[in-house]
Amino acid sequence: AAAAATTRTRGDKSGTSAALRVACWATVLDAVCTDVLDALPRARGTVLCGNFGIILINAAWCESERGKRAFDLLEKMVYVTMMRGAQSGGVVTFDECREKARGEGAAVALRGARSRVVNMKRTDLSKLVRAKAERDSGGAKMGRQNVTRMIVGHTRFATTSKATFDGTHPHQWSPPQQCLVYGQKQKTPGPTRVGVENYITHNGDFDFYQINKNWYELGEMQRWLEIATGHPMPSVVDSAAIAGVIDLLRAQGSFALAARFAVCAGLNTSDASKDAPVPTLAKFEEIARYFEIALDASLSAGKHTVRELGFQASTRELLTEKVVSALEGEGKAAIECINYYIDEEMGSSLRHFVRSTIDAFFDNDSLFVTKTFLANAKGSFGLMVTNSLDAHRQLCVAARGQTISIAFYPKKGLICYGSEQAAVKAGLSIPTPGGDVLASVHGGEFGDDNAAVRLDLDDLNGEICLLDWEDGDEPAVSFPNSHLEQYPLMGGKVTVVLAAEGTSGVSKSTIGTSAQSLVMRKPSLHVGVSVDKKLFRRMTRLEGNDLIKPLLPDREDLVLHDIHDIPKILRNIQEDWQNRPQATISLNRLTAWNLARCVRRRLDRRLNSTTKSSRSIDVVVTGCEVSLWLAEQFAADLQQAFPRLTVKAVSSNKILGLFGQDIPIPTVGFPDSKKNDDFTDSVVIVVSHSGGTFAPLATSNLLVSSTSSIFVVASEWDTQIGKQLRAIKSDGAFCSRIFSTDVGVRPAEPCSVSVAATQQLLTQIFMHMSLVILGNADYRKYTGAVVTKHDLAELERCNQMNITALEEIVGVKATGEKVDSSTERSLRAQGDEWSDHVLEGVKGWMMSFAYIVGTVTAGYPLITG
Repeated sequence: AAAAATTRTRGDKSGTSAALRVACWATVLDAVCTDVLDALPRARGTVLCGNFGIILINAAWCESERGKRAFDLLEKMVYVTMMRGAQSGGVVTFDECREKARGEGAAVALRGARSRVVNMKRTDLSKLVRAKAERDSGGAKMGRQNVTRMIVGHTRFATTSKATFDGTHPHQWSPPQQCLVYGQKQKTPGPTRVGVENYITHNGDFDFYQINKNWYELGEMQRWLEIATGHPMPSVVDSAAIAGVIDLLRAQGSFALAARFAVCAGLNTSDASKDAPVPTLAKFEEIARYFEIALDASLSAGKHTVRELGFQASTRELLTEKVVSALEGEGKAAIECINYYIDEEMGSSLRHFVRSTIDAFFDNDSLFVTKTFLANAKGSFGLMVTNSLDAHRQLCVAARGQTISIAFYPKKGLICYGSEQAAVKAGLSIPTPGGDVLASVHGGEFGDDNAAVRLDLDDLNGEICLLDWEDGDEPAVSFPNSHLEQYPLMGGKVTVVLAAEGTSGVSKSTIGTSAQSLVMRKPSLHVGVSVDKKLFRRMTRLEGNDLIKPLLPDREDLVLHDIHDIPKILRNIQEDWQNRPQATISLNRLTAWNLARCVRRRLDRRLNSTTKSSRSIDVVVTGCEVSLWLAEQFAADLQQAFPRLTVKAVSSNKILGLFGQDIPIPTVGFPDSKKNDDFTDSVVIVVSHSGGTFAPLATSNLLVSSTSSIFVVASEWDTQIGKQLRAIKSDGAFCSRIFSTDVGVRPAEPCSVSVAATQQLLTQIFMHMSLVILGNADYRKYTGAVVTKHDLAELERCNQMNITALEEIVGVKATGEKVDSSTERSLRAQGDEWSDHVLEGVKGWMMSFAYIVGTVTAGYPLITG
């Protein structure tokens, strides 16, 4: 580049030539730094990734065969989740520490064991993660500990950044820190020094965080977290910053951590700017000593546990008075380090600091922390939060803008959760070690009361779920969330607490004012409402449900198996449309009936000039990538068959950019705009094989405000988009909205059977819509119909002949029987020849390399050597 620039400028003036040389060499230097040395910092990348995890309530999963089946389950979940990203992955589990509790109820922390790997070109991430996790936490370790084992993890796909080891989840900002902690069941004075560490996994994006109504962007938060925690940034990825925020928020049981929370986020003077001084943890421990003395005095009688004291308003007020008095006297020197934050005029007096610290000590558990984070964060979050102090009993997951599903297997003693809805079905295919722990219980309103079920969190409005599996009468949550209903599941072994984002029982500001404003009550001791009446109605039954397709068994060659399945899948779709379904009933025919009703209603409004918007589009087809390509073919065929019908195929991403943002994103180079696109009362068909891709899922939610005539073409009935569409209120009639190819989850990377099946189903939909329009003379005239019933008869004949042709192409009958096909042999021969052409250049390079090494480098010419 430098030589070319110099040659072009030989005739120019010397000044211009010098400037070009400088610019040219600057470009060369920049290229060397970025491409060769990788010396310049990179911007945060956008990631597509997925959470997963298992909670082994039944100890047999760990004790049998050195945990083999538990790792079989883990590998299966990772394998399915890899569809969301497979460049790197990792898991974390918790082991018991050697130190024993100092006394009854004293704090005991588990020790995190994190296993992370970066995938390579020809390796299987699920096997790498399993192997690393087995080396670090498997074998005899699995069955040796007495606490319930959980294994939680994440797979990552970095779209604009490297798949580095430090960017791999689970994330931890601060390494394990030895802190003085009180146990929640402790009745005796004195804290115990234990290791405290937090882990998170996250898919989505973290853009801004709010402190005192001031928003700080990610870069500012990362710089401030280094100051606030005293630890350097472990990774530039945004998810690592979430772990840092959780470190500051999670303070229950430790006065030092609670005092740090009060300074960083609990006062009106709290500030995340780089100039805000934050004392070290050692300084906070000096301040915490005065809080510990006051609490020990309340515990000395031995009547109440720490948790019970936290539910007493008088105790909080008494502690506040004692600590304020102590800090104003002998503790003045200890609080000099926080003078920056103590400001009476700003409403941050010493008393406010003390009360905020006490509230954080009692209240800031995992559920409270997760709710607080989501309430103050901008972005999309599929989030898991866990802590070494409560990893023996609790796990918190949350969904906002990203999906999270939780499957409960009472008979297996197992809980699976994940971002990929299909991944939580992995428990269906793995036998329970030693047999099921609970028997089927029939006779209830919903059949088998112990059947496996799945709960999908509300990712549209935001929802948090706390899973608590410890035995005993203690409540699972601290006071601010004690009003939330607690649902007993898994035969009473697990308590589920659900919290909608943005809701709370008692606000921090209310608690912090006076004892009179805090109306305390006894904690609800596992008193939940009937699962049958409330929570169960939100669940999807996984066992004994014809609409749920189990995961396919593992195979050596997934691509070949998918290709062999094409004739069978396409024949099943055709027979299903002809009312010969594989299951009890054809849901596709029911959905087609509803689609015909919506098309007629749309055309009647056009004919009667009663449409809400004359500019609105009649039929909208949307999707992403391969699904969008198929949608575009369908829209083109429909438009050609009915020229006056307004049909449009548009990317789901473009719809979100135009209608899902505060400021519309212009679609440069495309005609789409808010003025051109009007979806009022349109018939919308969302094409998404997985039924859970972010843009189509978000589009299906977004368009509900414009039209109720929304349908999805997916791989099965049970998908995220299907769940959203089933929630749309109808006019009283049965409104099936899901077209299914019944292909199920296909983890193979190349598209084969999924594309063929979607094309087949769209063909059936095209013919059905055509028959609806051709069956009415007014509809034919309005749409300018070109296609005729004779054309549709010919198309149906070709449609059926296509099955025979496909059997010849793939060499397998629709019944699954292999056949000797000359067409298949010919295609394979052509494929071999084509691959030789592709590899011709590579083979030439290898031959040239061997020639140069042999003749030039080694010095042996072919003729004279």
